[in-house]
Amino acid sequence: MQPPRRSAPPRTDAVIGEERFQRYHAYAREHGVNRFLYMLARLILQPVFLVWFRWSRTGREHLRGITGGLIVASNHRSFLDPFVIGATLPWRRPMQYVAKVELFERRWQGWLLSRVGAFPIRRGQSDDTAMQTARLALERGGTVPRTEHPSPGLAATVTDRIWPNIELQWEWLGGLPPLRKAAVIGAGSWGTAMAVLLARGGLDVQLGTRSQEKAEEIAAKRGNPRYLPGVALPEAVAVKRATDIELAGVDLVCLAVPSTALPTVVGSLGDRVGSRAAVLMLTKGLVRPLGQLPSDYVGERIRTRAIASLGGPAHAREAAAGMAALVLGSTDADLRAQLGEVFDRAGLVCERSADVVGVEMAGVAKNAAALAAAAAEPHGLNAAGIAAATIWRECVDYAIAGGAQLETFTGLAGVGDLTATVLAPGSRNRRAGGLLGGGMPAEQIPGKIGQASEGLDSVPLIAESVARAGIDAPGLDGLTALIEGSIEPGEWVAGLRRAERARRAA
Repeated sequence: MQPPRRSAPPRTDAVIGEERFQRYHAYAREHGVNRFLYMLARLILQPVFLVWFRWSRTGREHLRGITGGLIVASNHRSFLDPFVIGATLPWRRPMQYVAKVELFERRWQGWLLSRVGAFPIRRGQSDDTAMQTARLALERGGTVPRTEHPSPGLAATVTDRIWPNIELQWEWLGGLPPLRKAAVIGAGSWGTAMAVLLARGGLDVQLGTRSQEKAEEIAAKRGNPRYLPGVALPEAVAVKRATDIELAGVDLVCLAVPSTALPTVVGSLGDRVGSRAAVLMLTKGLVRPLGQLPSDYVGERIRTRAIASLGGPAHAREAAAGMAALVLGSTDADLRAQLGEVFDRAGLVCERSADVVGVEMAGVAKNAAALAAAAAEPHGLNAAGIAAATIWRECVDYAIAGGAQLETFTGLAGVGDLTATVLAPGSRNRRAGGLLGGGMPAEQIPGKIGQASEGLDSVPLIAESVARAGIDAPGLDGLTALIEGSIEPGEWVAGLRRAERARRAA
């Protein structure tokens, strides 16, 4: 026979013991606080907070007329939270608060804390005793709303109403704002694709167009058949004229415009961007007149909490379909994490990088190299290879001199993007390069292909910037002369071959 089971002994707390634990709770339930000690603590602490911390209080008027139980939800940024909040509340509303049981280890400290309103809670487990004490403290404060039939749906509804207010308080105190609303400026192929991706990643998106007519057309068709045919806009995407978007109310501003249009866009919209918003750059190329990287140009002119740039071998249609790999570059680790999670939810492969110079210059280099390869292709594949390699090498040398990392150019943002651009039959830079190599004047090419070519616009700026940096770049100089019409394609290719032989001999 098994001996009869004995009842389990009362549970003891390793820190203070079960008897003391229950005694503190009994005091909290029966007395609440010791009014004399509570008021004495306030008289001592309030001047300290005012003088030492330059303490200020806002929103106390919202407590007027509240006679029932009250729950104060602290963000708990400091161990001083209970004392600061207790001294903030009106005198007639002494606060009781939970405190970790370890604070009650010393008997004098536990006695004092219990008299000024604290009661212990065991962390890391379900503490029914502490929850019961909290419930009784609320009931002592007056009528507390309750429901007879709690449910997960009701809990979710209450959370949805409370949590946004907590987030707003967190932001007001300097915490990192979440990404909830985004504005995409530029309704080309990549701008439209980015609006789809951000919506798929859980954001409310406004897609900004240049004209009201274009906004109405895209909104009516729920798609952009000119630039991204066959891709439907999600319900979370609203289409507006860019100047009608309230940029101060969004968390992310995405600039999806060519480098030539960036100064105009920044000039018209920049002062409307909120200082708590982040900016995502889709612009590839350099910005006139000084040949700046897009992130540098925007960072000097828009007050923003952080800037990120997007690179990698992603075609707009493939990205919208969730079949692309991107490289997200930002020096701000928080923004890299936030935006990376959005793109992850959208179904993309998103590589994070702190090398913003490398990510942006890789985009510049691949456009210029793809343009050069296509321009030299009529003179043979060997000529195309020499042209691409020469331009690529010169751009990489310039980028590394500016602080970029070589690994960025050997990865997705560099070689990966270059390969995808060269192979893509619809690549703007490849088409532009083919027309340029066939003898068409550069100024006629955008009208022929129906879109701007970042390579055509950026190569002269790159050549100027590289020259100012003291880097020898005969390939870029020759390609610039070809774009400007001062040499013929054959003469440019012959110059590339001479420069390559000279480099080998050096």
